Amino acid sequence: MAWAMLDRFVFRRDGGAKPFPENETAAGSSTCIGAPFRVSLGVAAPPAISRLYLEWPRGPKPDAGATCHLAAAHRGCLLLRLTSLVRAKTPPPPLECPDDYFVYQPAADPSSPWSLTRLPTCIRPKPELSFSNGEDEAAESESESASSESESVSELVRMMEVTKEMEWAERAQRQHDEEMATLGVEVDGEVVRSSLVIENVGLLRHGEDEFVVAELQLDRSGGGGKVSAELALLRSGVAEWELTRVPVHYKKRDSMDVLCFSPQAVVPFGRRLCWVDHRRGVLLCDALEKSPTVSYTPFPYAVQSTHEHRGVCATDNGRTLKLVDVVVSRRSPGSDADEPWSPLLATVLLMTSPVKEARERQEDVWAGEHESPIRESKAQNGNPAECV
Repeated sequence: MAWAMLDRFVFRRDGGAKPFPENETAAGSSTCIGAPFRVSLGVAAPPAISRLYLEWPRGPKPDAGATCHLAAAHRGCLLLRLTSLVRAKTPPPPLECPDDYFVYQPAADPSSPWSLTRLPTCIRPKPELSFSNGEDEAAESESESASSESESVSELVRMMEVTKEMEWAERAQRQHDEEMATLGVEVDGEVVRSSLVIENVGLLRHGEDEFVVAELQLDRSGGGGKVSAELALLRSGVAEWELTRVPVHYKKRDSMDVLCFSPQAVVPFGRRLCWVDHRRGVLLCDALEKSPTVSYTPFPYAVQSTHEHRGVCATDNGRTLKLVDVVVSRRSPGSDADEPWSPLLATVLLMTSPVKEARERQEDVWAGEHESPIRESKAQNGNPAECV
């Protein structure tokens, strides 16, 4: 089967009425706290939905909510995030929640089993504050002033009368902490939390079984409103994350968009990864290169719908990036309430990935705009446009 439609939810199967599906895709590993688990795929031919199943008997209880997420997928390779719940040694908070990321993929040889590989923990260094010359004395004076103010506030709090509402709030907080603590497990050593943010993580597979996992975070602390990107890259066969800072290339008129950019999806696009802000545009990064670059391409200003009705995906085997923009209403401002709604329209814009040799001289632009009407039978079972 050339392709499959994969459900974005992961289905837990720890025994009982619904057993874990045993098939050739089953593979196992363990989390950072030593809890073993297995995953397998229930593959179905489109338009049926394929599903990912998880067997994690020593994992968090179902009461804890979703603790396994499908973070990314590309060309048969899946990126999973499992979150363990560990009782904190020095509460509050009552729990620590370390994340583990795993790459789940088929072998290059079809007769070999699938692999499930835990990635090393990514830890971004915390920024260090340094002072020099007169700044040291000013910082010390400010610290002493803050300490004195803190002591005064503490004394004021001790002098306050404890009300019934405060007692109720304290009891409720203690009860909540005790209930949360029961969801976690005790471990002997310290757990190390990953710095990765799942909304910023993308996966790009290339070759037979090679891949790169990338996370992008924007740094807006530079002077003059300049924005740079902090990239965390992990290439297959490498044991450590590569942390690098690169400038973001954008036009002056797009500076406000880049400053306010908030990624909501990451899409593989040719040899690049595309971070999408459905309100503004896309950040493109050639993550496979030794010295990656990041550039910003805005959505056309003519696209006027709200971001909830937009979607970005790659088609044509990853060579074309497609923006689908659904226009819910075209009522003119101030029109009569009895004026009928116009038909739903889907505006489609395309961006084609340039060949490697032309990438430096070719700009990424949206082109090929066309509109397709959406029939009422396909739009919320005939509900009017204002209900969509």
